[in-house]
Amino acid sequence: MAVNAVRNDGNHKKTSYLKSIVIGGITGYALKYAIPITPQEMDDDFNARLGQIKESAKSFKPPEADEFINSGKRALIAEIKDIRPTGIFLLTGICAGALMALINNIMNYGK
Repeated sequence: MAVNAVRNDGNHKKTSYLKSIVIGGITGYALKYAIPITPQEMDDDFNARLGQIKESAKSFKPPEADEFINSGKRALIAEIKDIRPTGIFLLTGICAGALMALINNIMNYGK
């Protein structure tokens, strides 16, 4: 005769907090790079460096100059996004994931 200390009838509707926290953290980290840069991040230093890129592009012909400016601007934006504090985005994602798991478990309680 098998004895089970925990009732296991195959009816697992509760959401795992650990899984929700990990998914939330990954989502928060991805949002660090997905959210566009703000006007506060495009400060005088950003504009000065973009001006240097445009000055350097004057030595190229028009199609190559446009490509040089666009690639320089993309690199500059990627650098600004990389400077953003990772902890804020991770913590926000973790909290959102835990909150969603809690809400899901409360709504499914007793079902």
